[in-house]
Amino acid sequence: MIKKIFAPVLALLLLSSATALADEAAEKAYKWFERQQDTSRFFLFFSNGLVPSQEGARDCFTYDEALSAFVFTLHKDHKRAEEILKFYEGVYKKHKKRYGRFMGFTDVYKISGRETETRAAGPNAWILMAINYYTYKTGDRQFLDFAEDIGDWLLELEGLEGGITGGYFGNGMPMAWISTEHNFDCYTALRDLYLLTKKEKYGLAAARAREWLTTGGWNKKEKRFNMGDSNPNYATDLSSWAVLSLGKEYASTLSFAVDKSLNKQLYKANQVEIEGFDFGSPYIKSPYPDKDAIWFEGTGQMVLAFYLAGQDKEGDYFLGQLDKAVTKSRRYEDAYALPYASNEGTPAYSSWMMKPKPLCVAATAWYIFAKERFNPFSMTGNLDEANDSLNKFKKRMDFKFSPVIDNFEYGLPQLLNAYPKNSMILTGVTASIGLSKDAKKGRKALEIDIKVAKAANNYSCSVTRPFLHPQDWAGYKKLTFWIRSKQAVKCTFKVQAKDKDGELWNSPFVYVTKDWQKAGFDLRGDFEKDKAHLPGYGNGKFEMNNIIALNLAVAFKEQGKEIKILIDELKLE
Repeated sequence: MIKKIFAPVLALLLLSSATALADEAAEKAYKWFERQQDTSRFFLFFSNGLVPSQEGARDCFTYDEALSAFVFTLHKDHKRAEEILKFYEGVYKKHKKRYGRFMGFTDVYKISGRETETRAAGPNAWILMAINYYTYKTGDRQFLDFAEDIGDWLLELEGLEGGITGGYFGNGMPMAWISTEHNFDCYTALRDLYLLTKKEKYGLAAARAREWLTTGGWNKKEKRFNMGDSNPNYATDLSSWAVLSLGKEYASTLSFAVDKSLNKQLYKANQVEIEGFDFGSPYIKSPYPDKDAIWFEGTGQMVLAFYLAGQDKEGDYFLGQLDKAVTKSRRYEDAYALPYASNEGTPAYSSWMMKPKPLCVAATAWYIFAKERFNPFSMTGNLDEANDSLNKFKKRMDFKFSPVIDNFEYGLPQLLNAYPKNSMILTGVTASIGLSKDAKKGRKALEIDIKVAKAANNYSCSVTRPFLHPQDWAGYKKLTFWIRSKQAVKCTFKVQAKDKDGELWNSPFVYVTKDWQKAGFDLRGDFEKDKAHLPGYGNGKFEMNNIIALNLAVAFKEQGKEIKILIDELKLE
């Protein structure tokens, strides 16, 4: 009888005690951020406000600095957040003075403030997100001009069919691919910048990024997001960030994460078994995570996504699992944090490995966000309203490349994304593409540089322009263009169009000369089905109302030659 009376009371006391300990752990996790920033010193005395990404480390990842600024702003410690943002404003001012323009932030800064190399779009978008949130919560608009230059830098990376390309490598070459993860960031950053400034260029770019995400990034077959435009692999944050940025209408992707990422592991530091989500895998044998580690950062993201999707039971459960992973700091008294993962799993892409120590910014920040149900992808806290603010731009998202198919009046990131290198077809040659100032129309033309790689009977290069949004050419009669070669080499050029059935249709050959010449083909009379296609393949009709790709093909026979072909103003008439 006594046991029956006191058992429920005892259970309630234990639950209350566990809740109190969890809440205390969250407070001590915030203290860890304070200590981490306070002990960030260069030459003992100098501090620039940066928060080292890991305990005892000297690298400060830009993404982690943005998370830290979010944490401080969330806790109304605006001075600490301001120190981080002023560091980035200082870098921005140095760029303006040295280069005359903002060059983008590097992915990592040393604790001394020294830049590194790669300048990816995603981390820059996260700094913009942090500025947006700080501005909205404080009313302090001191960083807004600076924020707009970050937004403009992202706009320079926009693809021709929406989406923001990857950024720049250390050698200055563009990352021509489009990352789904980065576009969740860029979409949010540009959307909220639009809400702050009311400048439509940011709203339109955000709407176009959303359009790319829901078409180019979306995997129709599996009802989930791919990693990018040329990468069908899957990582857990493609589910959580989809919900956190685009809304609960993508809640179905959370069950995909449960199926592909959920696992249990022993976290030795606290001697507890934890159930949570893996990040990914080497992506050699499978496009899915290999379920060999608990990614604490990603599990915190999943907790928030569950809450936003109205799945509180799941959110509460996995938040309780994270509570078990909160670890006492070895460096700071009364401070707790989390490492990246429960254990060393196989590294993503066989290179990047998350480890069970040291304690780190990313996992601890997302733990704090999960505890406080704070979504950093929503500046105002009203995600649906923010997303709906872009609906007015739907009519202006025109992805019809007609009558001008391409005039090449844009930057190298757009060119390399629109004409992807991995879609080139090469025979006996190597080739690259770029933009030339030797244009027939306007300021720029496409330049195809072809070099003989090995002896062959024939040499050819085909450059492909795939269309994410199929094109309707049915209302036009001719396809025209300007073309010339920089060398006196006998070569031919033709256009190939691929229709919705995947059938390839060839134009006649054009002989290329050193002088600019205008060439054209009759859409209804000149194009013939490629003979390499089987006779029964497709429906045998040139579906001009649904063109999915355009190939620009150069061929020649002379060995040892280098050829530079210039093409300008591909146009329908």
